[in-house]
Amino acid sequence: NGGGEAITAAHAALAARDYRTAATCFAAAIALRHDDADAHLGLGLTCARQDMDEDAADSFQMAAHFAPDRAEPHYRLALLAQKSGDLAAALSHAGRALDLRADYADAHNLFGACALAAGDSRRAAESFARAVELMPENARFHSNLGYVLLRDLGDFERGAAHLETALQLDGGDIAIRCNYC
Repeated sequence: NGGGEAITAAHAALAARDYRTAATCFAAAIALRHDDADAHLGLGLTCARQDMDEDAADSFQMAAHFAPDRAEPHYRLALLAQKSGDLAAALSHAGRALDLRADYADAHNLFGACALAAGDSRRAAESFARAVELMPENARFHSNLGYVLLRDLGDFERGAAHLETALQLDGGDIAIRCNYC
């Protein structure tokens, strides 16, 4: 299977940060099978890692089109929308990712971050709490939840507990330390 070999080579190149080779291999896989959602997703990741956001978005849109039941393309589109400041699109794509996969902890965390940026602290806290529930070992998720509980919702006891947990899990992370201060 030439497409499968190209995808394998592309992922290896992507892991090695050889973006030119990765892009070439993903494009070869797409040339062999235009509806290969994995190849479109991989090409999108390759573009995103090079800050080629429009190309990345095009590839993630294709991946979503050819694999409508997969959450990751929507999550990746949400990340790009958040990066560009389009919170409505970010919330929409993150919400779609969660509709497709309710156990997607990173998507819950992203939805929470976008809700917080949009001024909806309660929805942010709910999303961060779900992310923590799904991945209790993730320091960032605890930090985000603790931050919104303390800063916006006045739940000092629970907020402090989540920030303490975040520090215990990864006290070296600057963002976590800043949330704690």
